[in-house]
Amino acid sequence: MGDETAALNAFAELDRRLVAAVKGIKLLGAVSWPAAVQTQFLDGWSRGDAKLPLVTYTKHDYSAVREELQNIFLAAGEEHPVGDYLRRVAQSWIYATELLDAAGTMEITEHSVRLFGRPGDRHLLSDAVVGDVLNEASGLNVVLERLVEHRETELPGIAEVMFD
Repeated sequence: MGDETAALNAFAELDRRLVAAVKGIKLLGAVSWPAAVQTQFLDGWSRGDAKLPLVTYTKHDYSAVREELQNIFLAAGEEHPVGDYLRRVAQSWIYATELLDAAGTMEITEHSVRLFGRPGDRHLLSDAVVGDVLNEASGLNVVLERLVEHRETELPGIAEVMFD
């Protein structure tokens, strides 16, 4: 087995560990307002009387997840493009768990900006500019919907987390 094959096998194992570490973390579901609260807020907004609701978020202990993600980050190395990508994915999940820890507090903005960026920032996982990505979001939603509709029974690696 060549060096490249061995490296790719090691990256595949790190990817499996990453997927296992973050399985069950549903970022958007965890920070979304309940439907009734959304409706109440939007009704107020349409009347020009929007008031932010008080929402209690369920807290979880993500310290073990962050430790595993940090181990993956360190093991991936930045020399190889796949390792560099795995590092960025692990880092984004660390940011996501920190965002979840901050749900319901003013600190959530800091973590949201670290994870998602501001318009004009380079995105953590690519060279795309956040504003450009947002402008193309509706097209991406169509692509993602089609992928979900036509996906195979098993998706490898991190893709499982996206569609789980």
